[in-house]
Amino acid sequence: MGLVSLIAGIVGVVLNCCYGAGIVLSVGAIVLGTLGKKAVETGEANNRSQAQVGFILGIVGIALAVVVWILAIVGIGLSNRTL
Repeated sequence: MGLVSLIAGIVGVVLNCCYGAGIVLSVGAIVLGTLGKKAVETGEANNRSQAQVGFILGIVGIALAVVVWILAIVGIGLSNRTL
């Protein structure tokens, strides 16, 4: 699950350029990263670093999505103003 978390985190961060569309993959990266770290603790896996990086990229992806959404809302609000 660590590798899948890593891939989901990377794609989620990249897709945030499309108006925050990577939020779903970022949440998935957090969930899979957590499951991957638990699998390492029980001895079922040995890729803790991949799971950890996927988890961190998921958090970064969510933060970027929130920033993109705020900027989009502010931009839309400012574009409707008349001078």
